[in-house]
Amino acid sequence: LPLDDKFSVFGRLGMQYAQAKDTFTGSGAVGVPADPNPSKNALNYKVGVGVQYDFNRSLGMRVEAERYRIDDAVNDKGDIDMYSVGLVYRFNEKEPAPVKKAAPAPAKVVAAPYFVIVPVVKTQKYCSVLDIQFNIKQQGVQVEDKEKLKVLGTYMKKYPDTTAVIQGFTDNVGKSDYNLKLSQQRADSVVSYLVNEVGIAPSRLTSVGYGEARPIADNSTSEGQQANRRIDVVIACVTDVAGLKVVPARLTMAMEIQYGPLKSDIEPQYREGLNQVADYMKANPSVKAVVEAYADSSVGTGANKETMSADEAMDLTDKRAKNVVNYLADRGVARSRLATASFGQNGRTAYGTTLEGQQENRRVNIIINYKK
Repeated sequence: LPLDDKFSVFGRLGMQYAQAKDTFTGSGAVGVPADPNPSKNALNYKVGVGVQYDFNRSLGMRVEAERYRIDDAVNDKGDIDMYSVGLVYRFNEKEPAPVKKAAPAPAKVVAAPYFVIVPVVKTQKYCSVLDIQFNIKQQGVQVEDKEKLKVLGTYMKKYPDTTAVIQGFTDNVGKSDYNLKLSQQRADSVVSYLVNEVGIAPSRLTSVGYGEARPIADNSTSEGQQANRRIDVVIACVTDVAGLKVVPARLTMAMEIQYGPLKSDIEPQYREGLNQVADYMKANPSVKAVVEAYADSSVGTGANKETMSADEAMDLTDKRAKNVVNYLADRGVARSRLATASFGQNGRTAYGTTLEGQQENRRVNIIINYKK
């Protein structure tokens, strides 16, 4: 009976077959039985209890107590009590090494994060989940990715014997030492969320940072860099995984709005989309939304390049988020259902060395969460 991941208790109930032999010799007035060397074979019960502690999947230590009922050779009964401490070794139960994945062709880049549970046959031990991508220098788990981790948590709770290795990666921009540390922080943040928010035991999770090693796309393009800033989750599969139907706690959709340099007003081409968001939220009163706003650290290139301070960028993103909330509130959405999150320069998805990259970083995401 397991008590937790390490401790378990057990009991024994069974039969044992024993042979007892006696030898008698006379001394003075004391005689001997007719048979001086009696013997007897008998079948009796045995019972026992114990506790076991597993150091890992292969090696454990157990303490146990057992009692044997024995018939002696002259028709008396007695008990033999045995106490023992021992080691238990399970052959072929070592932790298998994660399966190495072949890198896909650089020409094909995954544009958006996705969650995949790969069906396996009975001879396979591991399957892989490519789950989360990160913004530049960002290490925490974002709102839209938390729902994907809840799906992973649902899977691991359904199969409590599975374990997972969380692998963090970066692009190749910056110093290698920094990238290695950042990748470890990304992996640690995913483990922390699974432990603290989803309720997975820490002993079932391992985090490893690989830095800029093992790219899956070309780092010479912004799309490839985005794809390489990622988390891989390698989880131990079970043989009936093909029949697993995991339902996420929520489904998430997003609308993105982009801005001109230093602008916070909503441009006309986005109003129709915002009107649709307002209509949807009014028709679904249980739905809530988070308005996330971002900025770049600079405007322009070359001699015309101007740099914004972190405080200026935060003020600008705060205005962008509030303008979107005001627009939705003016169209009948209760402000209590709308939240803002200003990230300033901390959510860049592209390096701002080009005008296109700067444009991509100047944006607002409306994350709409609704129950399935």
